[in-house]
Amino acid sequence: DFSSSTHYVEITVKTTKNTYNINWNLNGGEEAGSSWGDEGYYRSTYTVTDHGFDMPKSKDVKKDGYKLVGWYANNACTGDPVLRHEQGETGNKNYYAKWEKDTYTVKGGQIGTGIIAVDKAAGQMGDAVTVTVMPYAGYKMKSGSLELQYYDVNNQFKRVAITGNTFTIPGG
Repeated sequence: DFSSSTHYVEITVKTTKNTYNINWNLNGGEEAGSSWGDEGYYRSTYTVTDHGFDMPKSKDVKKDGYKLVGWYANNACTGDPVLRHEQGETGNKNYYAKWEKDTYTVKGGQIGTGIIAVDKAAGQMGDAVTVTVMPYAGYKMKSGSLELQYYDVNNQFKRVAITGNTFTIPGG
């Protein structure tokens, strides 16, 4: 008579979560606000169980004279933009900011005592714009009275005197 007994062996293992790096390539831009860093919303590392997050918005990054178009997973900023980093992703990530130059409307037109003409209706930061002032009969332009008025990126109203008849579209 053979009797058999069954023996069980339990195997255990301990695991730790991998930590992955996130490289934010701002392509000439800079961080804005306090959402950055390992304690912030946009951190430099993550694990598979970390909550997902939307990609940084234009309030989170800035580049004078440009607006943020989106974030891409390749340095050529081609293909579909990355909208969100999802929970459960793995591997080191590189995200690249894509920027587009701001376009400014340049207005001339009729004023009470004449006409202000500009050589272009729109331009980008750094573009030169030529202004021609044509006062009506009986009027002349007061020396030093030509000025550029605009709102900067912080929505602050600015006035800049124009010397001569050409100005450069400002940034910031």
